[in-house]
Amino acid sequence: MQEVLLSFYPNLNEAKIDVTVSINDDNINILVKKEAIIRVFNNIFSNAIKYVSYDLIVSEKDNIIKIANHTDKLDNVKVAKIFDRYYTVRDLSYSTCLGFDIAKTIIEKYGYKISARYVDDLFELIIDFNK
Repeated sequence: MQEVLLSFYPNLNEAKIDVTVSINDDNINILVKKEAIIRVFNNIFSNAIKYVSYDLIVSEKDNIIKIANHTDKLDNVKVAKIFDRYYTVRDLSYSTCLGFDIAKTIIEKYGYKISARYVDDLFELIIDFNK
């Protein structure tokens, strides 16, 4: 994840997105193909470039990664459909949620969990690597 995030850093910087990272120095040990997990984080950070307005908060604790941003363009109804590949988030440039659907498919294929929530204008994508 750190490598993928670093590869997106110039684009995030160009988009004037303030990135805050809080990651433990310990590695998360998971059983997943490297290409698959790279695809997951590429999809997530690619969406961040397109849709995040001003902040991106990446944190990890106890094998749970949270990727969050503040926005007033979402609500709980939209977030509940965020993993539906055919759902279109109309307020976000008419894009489908295909990237999140692919990320969810990959994460769940390996027995892990991914979810999203929206509380107090904070959108959080949560990837739980505990089994």
